[in-house]
Amino acid sequence: MKTIESISLKSGIKHSEPFISSMFFPPPSDKYIILENSNLDCYKPYEYIDEVSAILSPFLIKEGIRIIQIKLNRNDENIFKCKTYESLSYPQFNFLIKNSQAVITNNFYTSHVADAEGVNCICLHPTKHTSINAPDINHKNNLNLISDKKTFPELICSKILKQLNIDSLISKIKPIFCGKDYNKKTIEVIPDFEVEGTNIRDQRINVRADYHFNEKNIAKFIATNKVNLITDRLISNEYLTNPYISKNLLEINFEVNLDTGADQLHEMNKLNCDINLFSRDQKNISKIRMSHLDYQISLETKKEKKDIDISKNLCDNVFYKSSKVILSKNKQFSSKAKWIAGKPVDNSKFEEIEDSNEFWNEIENFKLFSING
Repeated sequence: MKTIESISLKSGIKHSEPFISSMFFPPPSDKYIILENSNLDCYKPYEYIDEVSAILSPFLIKEGIRIIQIKLNRNDENIFKCKTYESLSYPQFNFLIKNSQAVITNNFYTSHVADAEGVNCICLHPTKHTSINAPDINHKNNLNLISDKKTFPELICSKILKQLNIDSLISKIKPIFCGKDYNKKTIEVIPDFEVEGTNIRDQRINVRADYHFNEKNIAKFIATNKVNLITDRLISNEYLTNPYISKNLLEINFEVNLDTGADQLHEMNKLNCDINLFSRDQKNISKIRMSHLDYQISLETKKEKKDIDISKNLCDNVFYKSSKVILSKNKQFSSKAKWIAGKPVDNSKFEEIEDSNEFWNEIENFKLFSING
């Protein structure tokens, strides 16, 4: 029950309906929905709002429904595939809200206007600061969700499509797991092909020299992109000291093992970039650190299937989405496990999990779900 309704019952006085001031503004089309992801101090932006837009877009296009973004706060980040409306008056914003088919927002003002105008609205919670008392939004039209990693964008999209009477496979998705790094989109390049003839330029990428070592290809990728280099051996100084290469080298993540010499670490520290030393050898990490007392060497632990508390939810129809794109020989892979298995991405279907140690080690980059029915 709304607060105003509770007060009305106690006082015996019927409350009046709210008046919403609106002013005509040309709508983008006859049918549209609104997305808003406010970045004001009192709100916590929903971090997967771009994915919500990306999922909804193909379904809504078929129905002639557009997706727009409103910005009551002009500093809000743009949302993927959305036409943006900003610098309007509040009555103009109210007009757009009133005439929309549905609203997804984390802004309480927008959700109240939508409710008052009888527009279906999903209001994303909670506020960034828990000390702030959120307004009562037990509305007749609003579906209140929690804005955190447990709220899959597919669930939001399913509810919106249901409200719009649009049938889709999205409604059959059952969330299982979402990794803490799923929202960090990563491009990893295995340098087993040349950069010429590709569109991999002026991007921020990880070059996996620890998967495949080809000095010329590594140097070319660094020369044309901003690069984090992951390697277990150094490339030649003639490349690293080249100004066209060194200016793009953001960080070197160097794997140290029992065979790593002190001279290698000494030479590497002469370079003008950040150096991160790590080891995957848990058994010999103490010996490795004793051999290189002047350096701080972190231990990179591997995740295993048994470390993840989702085994009871796994069955034959479990699929995953990855925040990682691995490029090898001009093909795209969604995980190291798929690369090892030689299974590039097939955009025509959901990807099945690859039950291997390499797959579970990258679980924090994945979102797992099943398809009901």
